[in-house]
Amino acid sequence: MRSRSPLAFVAWYCLSLSSLPLLPVSQLTHLSLHDDAPRILPILRLATSLVALKIQGPLRQSFQLGHSERIHLPLLRELHTDGAYVGYITAPQLSSFYAISSGTATQLLPLIQRSSCSLTSLHFIPDLPAADSHSILAKTSNLTHLDVNVVYLQVWQELRDLVEVNSLVSRLRITTCTSVPVLLPNLRTLRLNIAGSKTLDQTAVVDMVESRWHIPDGTPCARLKSLTLAYCKSWGEESLSQLAVFEQEGLEVNIMGQGCLGRKCPGFEW
Repeated sequence: MRSRSPLAFVAWYCLSLSSLPLLPVSQLTHLSLHDDAPRILPILRLATSLVALKIQGPLRQSFQLGHSERIHLPLLRELHTDGAYVGYITAPQLSSFYAISSGTATQLLPLIQRSSCSLTSLHFIPDLPAADSHSILAKTSNLTHLDVNVVYLQVWQELRDLVEVNSLVSRLRITTCTSVPVLLPNLRTLRLNIAGSKTLDQTAVVDMVESRWHIPDGTPCARLKSLTLAYCKSWGEESLSQLAVFEQEGLEVNIMGQGCLGRKCPGFEW
């Protein structure tokens, strides 16, 4: 008997769940879901061939479930989520995690520990204490791509969130101090997207980039290959000048800010 080829993609929303009996769910490889738990969870339990999943819904808290109640997705490599249902999932092959809203980061570390997976790409909203952010990155040492996205949804969060980002930037700096372990030693691509009214520590950003471009002797770390910086305020001339030097030396640099939104700031070539 000729085997059926896996389905490439199905976008499944509330109104189309009536189609469930008509689709070979176990053959789905890419799936987008947005609905309530009573209808989503049975689907996920059958979708064991998934390699990419985008899932959103009202259920965002973490769950303490028995092993038999969890949803095991053995082939899943890419997960996009607003935090919904993450507490149900184990995914040992997961390599890319995309947070598509705030409130997701607290569930990331339990997911990694529960799944024993090794992330290489992380799209991260650091809306939690700095120590917790550092703990997550310490558990993802194989990351080659990090995308830090700070979009302020509430005014009262702005100061705290930016303090956490500045702390994270400083912690990503490679030093010669052997007592401080290097976070993300395999990082090759870094993106920082900062929105809000507070001030980003641009000096700390430049120092961090320099440490990952001019790797200290004897430090077993990958060299940064690509840098993207998007900041809603203006970049200082000194910071731009130093970043331009790194670009001239071969670092791929993309930078946006006030006065240069949608293009590179003066001193950078396309």
